[in-house]
Amino acid sequence: IEVLQIALHLEPDSERRRADVEKVIQQREKYLSDAVESYRSAVRQQPANPEIYDALGALYLMQGELGLAEDSFRSALKLAPDNAPARLHLGKTLYERMQIEEAIQAFQRVILVQPNLAEAYQQLGIIEQEQGQLAEAIQHLQQARSLEPGDAMTHYHLGLAYQGQNLLSDAMTAYQTALRLKPDLAVAYSHLGDVYTQQGSLRVGLTFYQKFLKLAKLRPDLKRQIAEVETKSAELFKSEGGDARQ
Repeated sequence: IEVLQIALHLEPDSERRRADVEKVIQQREKYLSDAVESYRSAVRQQPANPEIYDALGALYLMQGELGLAEDSFRSALKLAPDNAPARLHLGKTLYERMQIEEAIQAFQRVILVQPNLAEAYQQLGIIEQEQGQLAEAIQHLQQARSLEPGDAMTHYHLGLAYQGQNLLSDAMTAYQTALRLKPDLAVAYSHLGDVYTQQGSLRVGLTFYQKFLKLAKLRPDLKRQIAEVETKSAELFKSEGGDARQ
């Protein structure tokens, strides 16, 4: 779907592209709808099986039916309070519903039950990073990294936390690792540009801004970030008389 949406963004007047996007979305919706009905039937047949409630909730979450997803995960946890996947999914759902404190409690409970689950540390660290609790975020994201070093988003959010603490060298390493793992992670280029600019390496910073803009032009969802980076790039050119020298 994302690839077709990018193609539509590049060819907004293409009826064929629009039809392709609509067809794939309809196919996905039908698949999810059929899967939901299948698991609802399974719940009726096995009402004491927490895994079925968890799977049903995950489908509702994919559909954006957050209330139904929460109900399903809570049903799973009523049957099996220490079911780590269901509580992790509940935490994600609560986060999407902006019930932040309850989401934090859910992730903390997951860690108590299953202390080697990297995603629980990652999700907790992301919330803490977004709330400005940077020391705690770094601690939990580092734990997620040690458990699952190949997750690009853990490195990316760790970079944000480091940058917020003005640990620019650590932030740079984290962003670079994220990009090595996921070269199309456009926002990491933007933040690398910020880090280099903060360090006074204007030419290098501008290079990363340009890399971000090249990738981001294919991403309609990054419109706000594109405007911000274009402004930063223009300011760099202006401050250096049209030539961003180090």
